[in-house]
Amino acid sequence: MVLCCCAKGDDEPDLNASGEVVAVDQIAKDRKCTDLLFLIIFAAFWVGMLAVGITGFTDGDVNRLLYGIDYHANLCGVSTNGSDPDFGSRDQLFYYDLASTAESLSGASSTSSALNSISVSSLRSVCVNGCPSDYIPYSSLMSMVSIATVAASVSTSDTAMAAAMATISATYEEYLDDKYFICEYYKYTNTSLSNGTTVPDDWDSQYFSSLSDSAKISSIKMSDGPCYPTYMKYSDFLNYCVPAIPTEMTEYFEGSTAATTGAPTATGTTASPTATGTTG
Repeated sequence: MVLCCCAKGDDEPDLNASGEVVAVDQIAKDRKCTDLLFLIIFAAFWVGMLAVGITGFTDGDVNRLLYGIDYHANLCGVSTNGSDPDFGSRDQLFYYDLASTAESLSGASSTSSALNSISVSSLRSVCVNGCPSDYIPYSSLMSMVSIATVAASVSTSDTAMAAAMATISATYEEYLDDKYFICEYYKYTNTSLSNGTTVPDDWDSQYFSSLSDSAKISSIKMSDGPCYPTYMKYSDFLNYCVPAIPTEMTEYFEGSTAATTGAPTATGTTASPTATGTTG
């Protein structure tokens, strides 16, 4: 927007409407602002913006722009001076039940119904102190899921669940650590704990190792939780944990890794290459 008129170059004579050369002092005398009305409107706009900004910072909460809000409407990254929950050290929001969302999407008949099927309950999240960087390789997770699923389909007795966990632990013990699982806040669960374990804090979200064998099997299956395995690496993006799908996971689905290295399939068997080089 041009607010005032501009003088011509020094080497060009200034002419009036009749084409006559005008003296320099006459030009200076005739100068005036040309867009005064719009200048006033522009200034009023900035006054209004300033008023809105001051009101927002005074009466609002800027933290709602900086941090995420979890499934239970708790604001991450905010200290509450000792009252529950105090998430001053938990800046990141993590969506821990992606499997339910994927299941809702894959079972939908159309894109619109898929979007409509996504609800708050299928996007469960918790505030965490750092996005998970440790994850269970997808092929290993599928083998663990297979063992847990088969065991649960045969019997849900304590003895059967203990046997299933012993089978999983024999091969995948390193992945049964708390750092590979993110859980619903303990406060909102009715889950059973193993004997002799310390009861987790109400707002604890990593307590997989404290669960009973049946609750661990349920968590590994990614069915009813309360804990869910992390099978990809996450990075922090504006205080949200964003997944970075590992190459191993994409290759597992494409079949190239299974065909060349004999990676186990979801049923726990070894995939065999077909004539085209993909898994059969």
